[in-house]
Amino acid sequence: MITPFVERMLRVNMREQVIDVPPQEIITEDNVVTIDAVIYYQVVDARRALYEIEDFELAIVKLAQTTLRNIVGEMSLDIALTSREKINVDLRSVLDQATDKWGTKVNRIELQRIDPQQDIQTAMHKQKTAEQERRQLRLLATGRKEAAEQEKQAAILKAQGENKLQSLVQKDKHVRLSLSQKLKQKR
Repeated sequence: MITPFVERMLRVNMREQVIDVPPQEIITEDNVVTIDAVIYYQVVDARRALYEIEDFELAIVKLAQTTLRNIVGEMSLDIALTSREKINVDLRSVLDQATDKWGTKVNRIELQRIDPQQDIQTAMHKQKTAEQERRQLRLLATGRKEAAEQEKQAAILKAQGENKLQSLVQKDKHVRLSLSQKLKQKR
């Protein structure tokens, strides 16, 4: 029973909640990236969520931002772009451990975007385009080389065929000449 004016009842949503971690620029070992994330958490102990910390949602976001800066700050740009799952796992581990005393559990963290600065994106696009053109030129050169080899093989086979034909024509002339001489001798 609640005593009016002395006690009050607070509602706490015990369902899984989503918090958006706003985009922030983070300095990696060799560049700057903009990262934003989404945190899925759930209140498991309403009393601790209300009394252990003033605003647990704000605390989760701020802790996520600082931890994300620490984790990604130790990586190079290439590793940060390809290690999304590792970043998610490391971040979830730190957040889950820290938020346990607040009566919340971090269920999942998803990085939505990891975007390098615009000039880096432009350079990456140029590099990818150059790589595709190089691959295309290599394939074209390989195709031309194979076509030249096939033409060479065809020329060799044609020359061999002509030699054989001349040889057969020579043999045929020789056989006809021999036959005609034998016929002349018999007459």
